[in-house]
Amino acid sequence: MPGLLSGIDILEAAIVLPRIGAWWGDIQLDTEDTLTGTALIEYSSWSLAGSVSDGGEAVHGRNPLRVVGGMGRIGDEAEAKTFRGAPIRLPIVDTVESVGEVVSATATGGLSMVLAHWIRIRRQAAQAVGMLARKGGFAWRFLPDGTFWFGEETWPEASVEHEVMDELPMHDAVVIATDELLLPGTTFRGRRVGRVQMLPHLSRTTVWFEVGSA
Repeated sequence: MPGLLSGIDILEAAIVLPRIGAWWGDIQLDTEDTLTGTALIEYSSWSLAGSVSDGGEAVHGRNPLRVVGGMGRIGDEAEAKTFRGAPIRLPIVDTVESVGEVVSATATGGLSMVLAHWIRIRRQAAQAVGMLARKGGFAWRFLPDGTFWFGEETWPEASVEHEVMDELPMHDAVVIATDELLLPGTTFRGRRVGRVQMLPHLSRTTVWFEVGSA
């Protein structure tokens, strides 16, 4: 099905949405213009807000580029900082906002762990957040609206019109035909979704399930 990136026709797209981490998409556009900054991927029933992280050179009218979730800054370095007696939410929000990303209003506020003493050395914000996430046992990712979410998974049921095209039991995966957006962190066909790869121009989505979630 046809799609747009910031109003420009998408020729092909491969978009990966992990349960933990930033989503990314490799896009080919029908333009020879160079794109930078924020970018909105739009299809008829869904959209993803991100930013251009790597723009290629147009060849024969096809412009390849990569779009990542949010403002595209989670890979930037966060300055060193020390936290004492802080709820774990505080250094997460501080790290994310310090590099220019926006924290979702739906991010879990009730994470009860308190850090007696935690030092954030100068490092990529994604690395710092990853360390805190592993320590607290929670997930983090970017939502379709481009905001940063973190918290404990609730695994809501996903309701997506689809047709099963292929079963991949060796990979704990299934390939479906759908024009809808299926998100990680949900429950689909009775199993927990860990990662999704979309080929929206072909109306195909591959869904990888969490190990042991059968």
